[in-house]
Amino acid sequence: MFMSIRFLAMKSSSLYLLLMLAVSLVCLPADAKKKQREPKPIVPQRVWIYGCGVNFLDSVVFVTDIQYVDSAIIDREGQLENSYAYSSDLKFFVESRYAKENEACAVYYSPKLKAVEKRYARMKKRFASKHLVVNMIGGDSFQFTKQ
Repeated sequence: MFMSIRFLAMKSSSLYLLLMLAVSLVCLPADAKKKQREPKPIVPQRVWIYGCGVNFLDSVVFVTDIQYVDSAIIDREGQLENSYAYSSDLKFFVESRYAKENEACAVYYSPKLKAVEKRYARMKKRFASKHLVVNMIGGDSFQFTKQ
């Protein structure tokens, strides 16, 4: 009796392996036949953007108004192409206009105005809670240019 149970267990496990092999052979070609989706073309789109310049050894923070850039390119990962160019524009402006050095500048952007406004308000609130002097840069004195 012991031999027959062991034989049946071995027989059922080999059947199970054979069945799994058959299923995998049927499924593999089906996966290979799936069409790869064509990636969406990257087209220029409108983006709402603002910038912030901070020197970590100073208590003055420079913040631009929220501005509209009509032909910015956002890549497939959601990153703004040439964002370094926008931030370096702001850095050059702050360092030349206000005679500041070593400003670290960043830009924040989104195609949705409400998302940018929400982040803008949260950032200004954070600066106020840390007792930093916020120097607003108006749209009449600084504009982000198309890159």
